Amino acid sequence: MPQDAHWKVMYQAAMLELNPARLQASIDLARSAMQSRIEELRTVGTLGKENSAEMQMIADALHSLRTLERFECPIPHSGNDADGNSIRERAS
Repeated sequence: MPQDAHWKVMYQAAMLELNPARLQASIDLARSAMQSRIEELRTVGTLGKENSAEMQMIADALHSLRTLERFECPIPHSGNDADGNSIRERAS
C-alpha cells in the first residue's frame, strides 16, 4: 500500500473505532502513519500543489484526532476532581 494511502486508512480506522479499549492505540497508529508520511513528503524536498494539499489534509486529520482523543479517550490521571467526582460525568 502506498504511504499516501496508508495514513488515510489508519486515520479512517481510528475515527471509526467503536471499542473504547482500542481507541487510543488506533489513534496512536494513525498519528504515527501521518508523521511518517510528513517525513516522506519533506524528504522529497519539493512541496508542489499535490504535496501541499496532502500536508493540509494531514494537518486537518491530526486536528480531528486530537479532538477525538480529547473527548473520547480516558484522562491519563484518575479522572476525578478534588472531591472524588468523575470529571467525565460532570462534563456531560
